[in-house]
Amino acid sequence: DRPQSDDPSAGNPDKYEEFFGTPEVELRGYSAFSAARIASMGPVEEDSKISFQHVFANVGENFDADSGTFKCYVPGAYFFTFHTYRATNLEVPAFIRLMHNGESQVSVYESDDDDYRDTASNSVVLMLKEGDTVWLQLDINSYLSSSVDKHTTFSGFLLFPM
Repeated sequence: DRPQSDDPSAGNPDKYEEFFGTPEVELRGYSAFSAARIASMGPVEEDSKISFQHVFANVGENFDADSGTFKCYVPGAYFFTFHTYRATNLEVPAFIRLMHNGESQVSVYESDDDDYRDTASNSVVLMLKEGDTVWLQLDINSYLSSSVDKHTTFSGFLLFPM
């Protein structure tokens, strides 16, 4: 026997909109994005926001790939993660910070020149208010690698609204 559902639209997909509204209305309370760089960046002469050239998803349209900035419209708990890649014979580190309203929250630092290729990742859960912004920053004199293989990524999503 199949378990019974309290969902009045269960087994009747035509009833979904009647009970829950159109998908556009439903998505207003959701927020998720995932993006990648397809070009290397740096070494930079000043702390610089990291922009992204490929967007995998942007539910809620809260992420601006050109500036690399997520802007919160749904207050709540958010999970952010980023993965970076460094492949260079330059004696330049990869120093990347996840910024929240201009304050560094977590970072990665990679400078091992012995093996040429390295990756680094970090993640964090942040409590955001409407209007808060989150972005990745490449620190002064730093370098990050990427290519059409999309080695450097940035993702975030709403865990639950507040």
